[in-house]
Amino acid sequence: MFQKKAARRWTWSSPNGQTKSEIDHILTNRKWSLFDVSVVPSFITNSDHRLLRAVVNLDKKLEKKILHRPAKSIQQKYDYSLLPQLIRNKNWIQSDDLNEDYENFITVLKDCERSCAVPVIREERLSEETKQLLKMRVHIKNNPNSSEIQRRAVDIACRNNLRMDLRNYRQRKLLAAAETRKSIKRCRRNLIQEKRVFTALKDEAGQTSNSKKDMEKIVEKFYKELYSSKSSEVSTSIADLTEAIPSVLPSEVRTAIDLAKSGTAPGSDGITVELLKSGGPELHKILAEKFSTRRSTLCKESRRSRKNAEQSQ
Repeated sequence: MFQKKAARRWTWSSPNGQTKSEIDHILTNRKWSLFDVSVVPSFITNSDHRLLRAVVNLDKKLEKKILHRPAKSIQQKYDYSLLPQLIRNKNWIQSDDLNEDYENFITVLKDCERSCAVPVIREERLSEETKQLLKMRVHIKNNPNSSEIQRRAVDIACRNNLRMDLRNYRQRKLLAAAETRKSIKRCRRNLIQEKRVFTALKDEAGQTSNSKKDMEKIVEKFYKELYSSKSSEVSTSIADLTEAIPSVLPSEVRTAIDLAKSGTAPGSDGITVELLKSGGPELHKILAEKFSTRRSTLCKESRRSRKNAEQSQ
C-alpha cells in the first residue's frame, strides 16, 4: 500500500542475516485513518524483528460520537385511577377458542390503557437563557462582520451556562431519586452520556481476558449456566378428578397480582404488572371467570380423553 525502498520494507531477519522477510503488519478497520507504515531501522530492540511504526489520524469528534449514548425513547405515562371505570364499561366477550379469547382480552385491556394515557411533559436540561445564547452564537458565527472578541465572549458564555445547567439537572435527578428512595447508583448510571465498553472480563479461574472472542465465550458460558435447567425431570401423574372443580375466586387473582413484583419488563403482549394492579375488583372478577371457565374445560377434556383411553384398552 505504501511504497518504500527494499531496505525499509523487511521487518524480520534470520539469525545468520541472509534471509529477510516482511512478516510484521499493522491491522486497521479504517483504511482512511492510516497514513503511513514504515520500519525504524536505527532502533535497537535486541530481537530478530525491527520496530514497525504507523502514522494514524483519529477524529476526536467522530470517536466521541461513536461512544455517545443514543437518546432514550420517552415512556408514555398513564393515569390508572380511571381504569376501573373503563373496565366496567367495556364489553368483555368470552370465546371458546383459547387463543381468540386471549387476543380479545388483550385488545380490550390495551384499549382501556390507551384511554388512561396522559400527555408526556419532557424535562428540559437546558434553560431558556442557554437556548437563547446558543441561537445567538449561531447568529454571530454566521455573521461575517462579527469580531473575534464577540465570538469568544459568546463561546465562553455558552460553555458556562451549559456546564451550570447540566450540573443542576444532575443534582435534581439525584435528589429526586434519594427522596423517592430509588437506586442512586442506577440514576447516576443513567445520567452518563457515553456507552460503557467492556475491555476485559474474568473467567471462572480468575484469569483476565482482553480478547473479544474470549469475552464472548465467557458471557455465553455464564448465561448458558444461568438459564439452563439443572433439575431432573419429574413425572407428572394426573389424579382421577371425580369431584366438582372449584371455581377460581377473585381474591385468589388479587393475591397473585399483589405478589407480583412491580417495575419488571412486560411480556410480548405488553401487559405490565402496574396495569394489572390498577385494574381493581372489576379486572379480578373478569380474570377469575376466564380462569374458571378455562380450567373447567381442560378438566372435562382430560376426563373425556382418559375415559376413551380406558375403553379402548
